[in-house]
Amino acid sequence: MKLNLALMTAIVALAPAASAWRVRFYEHKDFKGREHTRAGPGNPGSACQGAPNPINNEISSFKFWPENAEGTTSCCLQLFNSLDCEPSSLLSYPLNCKYSEYSDLQNTPLQDKISSYRTVCRLI
Repeated sequence: MKLNLALMTAIVALAPAASAWRVRFYEHKDFKGREHTRAGPGNPGSACQGAPNPINNEISSFKFWPENAEGTTSCCLQLFNSLDCEPSSLLSYPLNCKYSEYSDLQNTPLQDKISSYRTVCRLI
């Protein structure tokens, strides 16, 4: 019995925490074409991620969910036209940090320009 309890405790301790944010990029407008989903823990702070290949610089729409299920962390999404979230390449149309957004980028300056993104997270 003690062995089973110890084993279960170890399994729970090693289980990944629930994601605080999730983003899904689409190759085409209207959330169609190839897609790629990423998620993260949403620890306070920020982290740069490269846009997924093979849709790097081909992203035409995306969906972003900024909060964890418990409602304790909120994140925003910054989009960049460089591979390393270079500040001078921040794509700030219409805002420079997106929250809980479904965005069709057709006919905007962002269409087919996203090469990296940064999540900026805080406790709420």
